[in-house]
Amino acid sequence: MTGTEGPRRTSRLGAALLLAAVFIAGAIAGGALDAAHTFGPRRPARGPDGFVRHLADELTLSAPQQDSVRAILQRHKPQMDSAWADMRPRVETLRQTIRSEIAAQLDSAQRVKFDDLNRRDAARRSGQ
Repeated sequence: MTGTEGPRRTSRLGAALLLAAVFIAGAIAGGALDAAHTFGPRRPARGPDGFVRHLADELTLSAPQQDSVRAILQRHKPQMDSAWADMRPRVETLRQTIRSEIAAQLDSAQRVKFDDLNRRDAARRSGQ
């Protein structure tokens, strides 16, 4: 083992955590906007297959490229699952704070609809 492996590993972990944080921040912002508005067509299917289909559609990926992207996602799944498990409680707390602040801006009829949107969003996230 050389003296550079420790810092390199720390740098990679830092980069992975930064990537996860950016992803989660985007998810929070998207969730807040989605809760406030219903946008055009349904978003692409979630999960690795949905992501691969989305990239294939947007980037015209070949079948071998799609297979490579699937393999990359599968290879990094344990790291992403671990990072998400560590961050999920903070994300949920922040999501609730955002929703509470938005709800405070609404009248009673809007708040009822907003609560319904939030219930549907929670059901969709849990796969129901």
